Amino acid sequence: MDSGYPEKLTMQMDGTPQAESPQFWRKPIDEGKAPKLVGVVLMIPERCKGCGWCVEFCPRKVLVISERFNIKGYHYPRVAKPEECVDCRLCERLCPEFAIYLKRSPAQGGS
Repeated sequence: MDSGYPEKLTMQMDGTPQAESPQFWRKPIDEGKAPKLVGVVLMIPERCKGCGWCVEFCPRKVLVISERFNIKGYHYPRVAKPEECVDCRLCERLCPEFAIYLKRSPAQGGS
């Protein structure tokens, strides 16, 4: 019988249980009913100063640092896994130079 709880639990210092794995063990109630959001990452490489915040803090690891240089001489990010983007817009919010932005598009096959 599936209790909905993860198989392995560890106790924190304050006595509360914490799941070891998998990291996300609960599923949303409306899973499969809500359309999946997919973001399209767009870049303005000339604005980028190569800080890498967008790459480091992307929860889905959509971006990687490019081998190419922009006109300022910095390595700018490129989209490595476009299908993984869930339109969280974290990269857009973190970019100090406003060099990255997203467009929302419905997922293939979604409504």
